[in-house]
Amino acid sequence: MRILHIITGLGRGGAETMLAKLSLGGGRHEHEVVSLGEIGPIGGQLASEGVSVHALRMGGVAGGIAALPRLVRLVRASRPQIVQGWMNHGNLAATAAHAMAGDGAPALVWNIRQSLSAPGCDGWLTNRIIRANARLSHRPARILYNSVAGAVDHEAIGYRSEKRRIIPNGFDIDRFLPSPPARATTRRALGVADEDVLIGLVARVDPWKNHAGFLAAAAELRREGRAPRFQLAGKGASSDNRDLLDLVARHGLKDHVLLLGERTDVPALTAALDIACIVSHGEGFPNALGEAMACGVPCVVTDVGDCRAIVGDAGIVCASGSAVDIAAAMARLVDAGGEKRAELGRQARARIERHYSLQAVVAQYDALYEEVAQNG
Repeated sequence: MRILHIITGLGRGGAETMLAKLSLGGGRHEHEVVSLGEIGPIGGQLASEGVSVHALRMGGVAGGIAALPRLVRLVRASRPQIVQGWMNHGNLAATAAHAMAGDGAPALVWNIRQSLSAPGCDGWLTNRIIRANARLSHRPARILYNSVAGAVDHEAIGYRSEKRRIIPNGFDIDRFLPSPPARATTRRALGVADEDVLIGLVARVDPWKNHAGFLAAAAELRREGRAPRFQLAGKGASSDNRDLLDLVARHGLKDHVLLLGERTDVPALTAALDIACIVSHGEGFPNALGEAMACGVPCVVTDVGDCRAIVGDAGIVCASGSAVDIAAAMARLVDAGGEKRAELGRQARARIERHYSLQAVVAQYDALYEEVAQNG
């Protein structure tokens, strides 16, 4: 069976990462991908592995309207059994293409990867598309969510609840794993001593991800007399981001924060951490959380999306998203000591193995595609 995926872009975000894992994860079906934007690094990876990838390079609303006939031609030429949209723009584009595909149109599936707990973090156009999709939500055969929280939030504004299906993110537990050699090598390369407590946030710089709250909490921790070091990795988390540099300087953290930018060695960077933080204002199921847990790293999370359910007893859930509460959660893990953190890390790894392995999640997607193709 051929599945045609339509996604906003193919950078290194969570949706793109999960799409790549699904396409290359050894499932029973053939995958083809259309990016509304550029090919991007994930698109390049997919193409190099033999997945057919197309880039429409839409620019703005006018560019999207102009590119719609090309998208429809791609759908007709591909002859997929299922068209699956990813995220807000991808779901809208998939729905438009599906409506224009004519007789014998494939089944339509949406994939939603976020909660709506902090709508102010989305732009005006994205918020309009979210609302427009609520009115169109009778069209897809299924609406996939990677979190219960995301489903509940969207259904509260009109998304059809009878279409709901939850499939969580899945993780390659052979790639993300505890690795003392990778930990030692990476820390040595970063200039981090074995005895230093290293706290990390792996995320693109975006209002949703709350780098401001993380850095304010880091400063609070040091004011209280603790001396961990901090690591930021992800798109925009680099020394050429003037706004981020200014924020680091204002908190007096210049000598205590490593700004690593976008990296391809995330498994090693994550394995080098003592504590991982996911302190976003809103999430569905953050990939960074599952990756850190798979690496045996205890996590500090805000109570957004399904983070509380995912981390269970293997980490700390902040009382709120305030810097004071984030700092308090960090402090609990710093003060717990290395042996307690290692035990929490083992529990975290076990939770990923038990509930969120990539193999199990790909099987869930395969079963859903077959159900939709057979029953609509």
